[in-house]
Amino acid sequence: MKKYFFLLLLVPAWALAQRQHRPLHAESDYLNKGWNFGLGVTTMLPVPFRYDITLKYDNARTYDGKILATPKAGWAVEANRHWLKTKFKYFDFWEVGGRYYCLRGMERYNGEYAGKTDDGILSSDRKTKFNLHTIGVEARAIDMWQFSDLKWLHHGPVISVDYQFLQKYKIPNNINTSIPLPRNAPFPFQTALHYSLGIGKKVDSGIYYLLSLETPVLTIIPWREKWPTMSVMSTEWQPIWLTFRVMLLDKRPSKSCENLPNAMDEIDLEKTGKHGKKDLFDQKIRRAKVRRRK
Repeated sequence: MKKYFFLLLLVPAWALAQRQHRPLHAESDYLNKGWNFGLGVTTMLPVPFRYDITLKYDNARTYDGKILATPKAGWAVEANRHWLKTKFKYFDFWEVGGRYYCLRGMERYNGEYAGKTDDGILSSDRKTKFNLHTIGVEARAIDMWQFSDLKWLHHGPVISVDYQFLQKYKIPNNINTSIPLPRNAPFPFQTALHYSLGIGKKVDSGIYYLLSLETPVLTIIPWREKWPTMSVMSTEWQPIWLTFRVMLLDKRPSKSCENLPNAMDEIDLEKTGKHGKKDLFDQKIRRAKVRRRK
């Protein structure tokens, strides 16, 4: 009896796995291309979150402290042109577009530093915030795995070319003696290979919702022998994008004659043709009567 019970459980699972789902973009009223628009949230994950640091002054004196890196939420806006049903074997659709985003974070130094006359030791709890405003272009090659008639998982590589046009740092000025913390600034022009993973749903004919999670996996420019992190101040940061997009397919042009000009409206019925006022049909009838009389 137990064997039959397990068979009853396996048969529905096997049938569900063998089921052929309906195509997601097979409507005759829509083309296999269109636009998608997205809004997203960005963040910077520090690697590591907390670590020790030693400050060195010109007089060779050193002071110990700790750095606590904290991620901050940013924003992203993007627009892309997509093409579905590509001829490539491993990808289901392509995207090319642009985006604007802001990456934010904060460092907190807790430790000692030199006094005003360099003969004393003071303690500090200094916070430094940064905002990196960036514009860029991107190209995606996405593979889809459909698990129902209306839902699917998608993943694929993303090539991103970005330019940080504004790098803002907010450093408090209430400390008399400057603290020699590292102030690394990222290279403004960057090119990287990202990886995107997400889920999608078909809402209506030609309308889809997509939720995607994206992060760099390889930094090309500037080339560094490290993980694809971004060096800001004294910490390495891993950027992450979480984006919600609405995909719209282009409407197929109508083949009906409703919008075509009416040819009968352009004909002047009062204007005679090349035969003048002669009635060709009347002439043919007269010829036929003459032949019958003969």
